[in-house]
Amino acid sequence: WFRKSLASVAERTKGLSEKVSQASHVARESVSRATTQRLLGSVGTTQELEALLEQTARSLKSVGTATETFKRWTAQIQDASQRYDDGNHRLTFKQCFLRCRAIDLAVETLAGIPGSTLFTNPGEDPAPNEALKALLQCCTTQPALAEASIGLLLDGAALANDGALRNFKQWVLTSLNLLKLDWEDDLLLEERKDMGCHAEDLRSELALFVIDGDEAQKAAKLKQRAALSRNLVDLYASTRSNIDASLEHRESLLSEHEKSLDHVLESTTLAIDEMTSEAAAHNEKRTGLNAELSAASEHIRQSLSKMDQDRKQIDDEISGWETRKQQLRLELEEVSQKLAAAREKQRQHMAAVDELRGQLETTTSGFGGQLKMETSTLTVLEQQRELAE
Repeated sequence: WFRKSLASVAERTKGLSEKVSQASHVARESVSRATTQRLLGSVGTTQELEALLEQTARSLKSVGTATETFKRWTAQIQDASQRYDDGNHRLTFKQCFLRCRAIDLAVETLAGIPGSTLFTNPGEDPAPNEALKALLQCCTTQPALAEASIGLLLDGAALANDGALRNFKQWVLTSLNLLKLDWEDDLLLEERKDMGCHAEDLRSELALFVIDGDEAQKAAKLKQRAALSRNLVDLYASTRSNIDASLEHRESLLSEHEKSLDHVLESTTLAIDEMTSEAAAHNEKRTGLNAELSAASEHIRQSLSKMDQDRKQIDDEISGWETRKQQLRLELEEVSQKLAAAREKQRQHMAAVDELRGQLETTTSGFGGQLKMETSTLTVLEQQRELAE
């Protein structure tokens, strides 16, 4: 009964501990979300927001916190209502996120956590891979390739940290950075969309514009229509300038990406060459070691053959001594029996001697009394003889 009670108490204690742990985890996450919202509410410039995002990325402690952070970033990227001042532009959260190194730092931080992985089995909660996919859908050109790059980094984090591949982490992070959307291109695209919507409104207004009334009214409306047309032409010109700027920026960005890819390719080629030469050296060393192993094995086999012969002699010698030991054991048993018989004879002899000594003492005692009486009689006779004389 006592053991059952203890087991019941232990089970309840374990259940309470799990509930407390879960409640503590939920509380920490709630506090983290509330703190982030409060900090975002106090952020006004792009520099402040980017510093906050990078600080959050550096402070990730586990896959669970990364999951919640990825979900929160995804929701904020999809909300374009909040704007942050850049001095020249009013940027969205997405554009600030793309401009900073938050995603790079988050992945790099997770790579430094032992055993960290973003890929869990289906049905597990939380599911970091789904949160990561949603975030990458919002901020990369090829989410699947970016996700594969991150998985490659986390799976090879042990290699990158122990120096087996010195530039491994940098390669993957560079690839991830190349797959990110460009914030300037996103800004130009947003401006084109706004200008397109404004142009559509102007076209609709011009299509519905009616010139009627007297001559003065018609002249005023013609001036108004001409102003709308000029605005539309200026808008088209601005759109054209935006497109030209976007093309120029994309060409510049493409050139930078090509340089980065060339650098990564050159670095990986150099690393592959180094590993190939190192592998060749190891193969040569392995061949030499195999030859040494074969020679040592042959020498050891010969030694073992000789030792087997020596062992056979030793075994024969041991067998002979075992036989001799058995013989000695039998002789010892026989001697022990004879010794026991001799001791029995000794005991009987000593008993007989003790008996004779007893008889001797008895006889001696009897003759001593008689001798004493005879001595007394002799003394009396001597005295009488002296008196007679």
